Amino acid sequence: MMATAAASDVRARIAAGRPWLVEATRRLIEIPTENPPGRAYAECVTALAEILEEAGLPAEVVELRT
Repeated sequence: MMATAAASDVRARIAAGRPWLVEATRRLIEIPTENPPGRAYAECVTALAEILEEAGLPAEVVELRT
């Protein structure tokens, strides 16, 4: 019985966050990335960091030297 209640809670949380998930996905898909050569890499990194922070998760962007 407990597993069913937990599963229902998870499904409800996912459903409640669906609009945000769809918007986050849309934002990422709109960025014209292409690998290789890594076009729009900086724009994609910025968007990912913003999305993580909106979700309440810490984001740290590390600059790579090539």
